[in-house]
Amino acid sequence: MNFRLNHRLIVCAAIVALIFSMIVPVYADTSLPNNTTYETLTFDDGSYVRIKTTEHQTSISLLGTTKSKSASRSYTYYESNNTKAWDFTITGTFEYDGSKAKATAVSTDYNIYVSSWKLVSRDASKNGASVSATGKFKCNLLSKSATIGLKCSANGTISSL
Repeated sequence: MNFRLNHRLIVCAAIVALIFSMIVPVYADTSLPNNTTYETLTFDDGSYVRIKTTEHQTSISLLGTTKSKSASRSYTYYESNNTKAWDFTITGTFEYDGSKAKATAVSTDYNIYVSSWKLVSRDASKNGASVSATGKFKCNLLSKSATIGLKCSANGTISSL
């Protein structure tokens, strides 16, 4: 009798574990490299900007119909003497299913590398399948703005705004 009870408990536990494993979302292998692209913009005064866009790993729902992806876009400002002065980053999270996409979250971050630069203001928003942000920086009488954004297509392709 004791053997039958233990056998039934083991079978029930295995069934529960199997069902639970089917409910938990499946995540992409984090050992895969992120998709990263770079752009450079040069200004008349010799200063320039490097813009880096990175797509992060994707998660997939149990049935594979809805997927989630996050991406970030960083705007790094360099003074004319090649000194990195500051950077401003937007990160967006998107859901897509092959027929539509939507932005579910947006955040910003920044770093100051040259102490005379200050962040004056920043704001971010999401609209449909797009996220955008603006950061305004000032150094003495010089002002610079970084406006960056990302959008996601229905099939999960990330592009800049």
